[in-house]
Amino acid sequence: YCTPAVSGATSYQWSVPTGATIVSGQGTTCITVNFSGSLGSNNICGYSAICVRAVNSCGLSQARCVNLYTAPSGFASINGLSTVNQNAVTTYSVNSVSGATTYTWIVPTGWTILSGQGTTSITVRAGSNSGTVSVTPSNACSAGTRVSRYVTVCRPGFRDAEVTESETPDAVLYPNPANESFTIESGDALPSFIEVMDISGKVVFNGTGIRQVNTQQLTTGIYLVRIFFNDEIQTKRLEIVH
Repeated sequence: YCTPAVSGATSYQWSVPTGATIVSGQGTTCITVNFSGSLGSNNICGYSAICVRAVNSCGLSQARCVNLYTAPSGFASINGLSTVNQNAVTTYSVNSVSGATTYTWIVPTGWTILSGQGTTSITVRAGSNSGTVSVTPSNACSAGTRVSRYVTVCRPGFRDAEVTESETPDAVLYPNPANESFTIESGDALPSFIEVMDISGKVVFNGTGIRQVNTQQLTTGIYLVRIFFNDEIQTKRLEIVH
């Protein structure tokens, strides 16, 4: 960060918010800053800002500051139904993410967002296609982490259709217990979507079109893994031991 030289100044006094450190340049017109933690406030102005004052033997000039912004931090989790009827109107929402000023929602092809785009909650009309409802929190700085929930659509007449033997093999998780990762073995059938839930029912991981899941970020315990194969859902018990 730099400031133009000020006539009569012999030095420059810089200040940064908590969570930031001046690495070099204090006293000059340019400083290098290390952002190693979450930003707090600068005691000069009370905001998350970098400030500078010109200095000479007579005193200090008025502080000039530039506000700082960071990408949204934290992990949102989508709340809402995982199975809906075609043409049903329902709501999906997320808890507020720190630093986010807008939320961009994407719904499956053929669905309609009736209201709420840009907010933490949307009302949608389901179409005929199963797919992923996703949301990305963002602000003027950048986008945060995108999260998704796979939703299966029950089409008219589906429940009354002739029952036939499923062509999808029974999925197996291995290793189980898992340590660093686990793999879903389901023959030639690739899962369209998977969800890993803790024992409280909270979704702690989801992914699209994958077989292997890294579990290093998950704590030791019992989890449920929901595996989606188009209109079929299989639920498996998984133990993680670190």
